[in-house]
This record gives sequence, C-alpha cells and structure tokens, in this order.
Amino acid sequence: MAAGIIVTIAAQQSLSNIFAGLVLVLSHPFRVGDTIRLRSGALGGRHEGTVTEIGITYLQLDTGDDLMSLPNSQVLAAAVSRQPVAAKPGDPDRDGPDRSFPPAAAAAAVPAGSPVEPSDTDGRDHSP
Repeated sequence: MAAGIIVTIAAQQSLSNIFAGLVLVLSHPFRVGDTIRLRSGALGGRHEGTVTEIGITYLQLDTGDDLMSLPNSQVLAAAVSRQPVAAKPGDPDRDGPDRSFPPAAAAAAVPAGSPVEPSDTDGRDHSP
C-alpha cells in the first residue's frame, strides 16, 4: 500500500511533464529556433534564450551562456513571450497558406454548382 502511494507521487511529476510536452508539441506556442522569454517563480525568475529542442518531458533553451533543460509542466505554466524566426517561403505554419496557387486553377478545381464557387469570393458580380 505504502509503495503504491510512493510510486504514484513519484510518477505525478513525470506524467505532468509528459502531458505538458504533448500540449507544447500539438499547440505550437513556440517552435524550435524561436527566441522566447519565460517568467515564472517556479523556474527561478526570468529566462531568455533560443528553443533548441522540445522533448516529451523537457524543453531545451540555449541562453547564450549555457544550455538549460526546463520541465515542460513549468514551461507551460510560465508567462511566455516569443520572437519567431523568419518565415521560410511556403511554410504554412509560419506564414499562412501558400498564396501562389493560380486563381484559374482554383476555379477549375471547384465544380460548377457547388455551394461556394470561386466567383463568390473574388468580390465581383458574376450573375448570368
């Protein structure tokens, strides 16, 4: 009985870090290469650096002086501000959808009579 309680208490922090890691990976509040600033009493105040890795339990932050491993649960609970890296052309996660798709190709891809035709969104009247 006592051993089960000890294991449960010991596993709580690890599970917390794993779930926080999943949230960080899926929600993308910042990415590898972003410069972030964290403020949290649990992390010892303020930390600023470049994210070098987002692992399942820890985040690595390069502060310029050293490489820090911070628990994901504490990072998720901290106040975070970020400066994203410059967007690479065609990276939809950074700069939105690819805008190079030709309008004529879009019009050809949508069947006539569909609920939303390409002509509905270009701002012009296409009444027959």
